[in-house]
Amino acid sequence: MASNERGLTYSNVGKRESVVAVGASDNKGSLVNTIGHELLHVVAHICDNDGIEMQSEEPCYIMGELCEKIFESI
Repeated sequence: MASNERGLTYSNVGKRESVVAVGASDNKGSLVNTIGHELLHVVAHICDNDGIEMQSEEPCYIMGELCEKIFESI
């Protein structure tokens, strides 16, 4: 299955909640790719909702925090 078919992100910006689903993969690189892809959707939703410029440093810090949380949970 292609990496773009293994992940799904839903954000309820009103509640400031996102759900990210990532399907299993034997290919670790592909799995990291999918996780990063879906987390970037979350970052975009946050930035769009909060008026944060995607070209600024803030989205990078948000992405880093999300990556840390994912890493700690697996």
